[in-house]
Amino acid sequence: MYLNLEYLKSALRELSDQSEQMRLWADVRNNTDQQSSMQEAFCYAFDDTGLSPLLDDHVSLPGLTEEQVSKLKQLSGLGKAVPYSKPVLEQIESREMKRVRPLASEILAMFPKNGGKPNDR
Repeated sequence: MYLNLEYLKSALRELSDQSEQMRLWADVRNNTDQQSSMQEAFCYAFDDTGLSPLLDDHVSLPGLTEEQVSKLKQLSGLGKAVPYSKPVLEQIESREMKRVRPLASEILAMFPKNGGKPNDR
């Protein structure tokens, strides 16, 4: 199965950025037709990228370090604990999302800036 790293990076950017969540999920200061939701962001990160089945299969993932894979598994677990039934602002302010944002940011920072291998930061 193919893993789309560019989709993953995009989803991690959304999951790591509270101001982007306010803009896309709560429509605060959104001057575009772009919209998203917490569910969509997690779906994009784990389903649309092809990551979920690969994490479940415990296979080596090209383009990701073992540390990234471990943290992505943590992020997936947090994604299952977020309060999807709450109003959007409560979702964004939830303790789960307060844990998601720094973890997503940390995973994103592990990608090389120059397009090289994951350890070439």
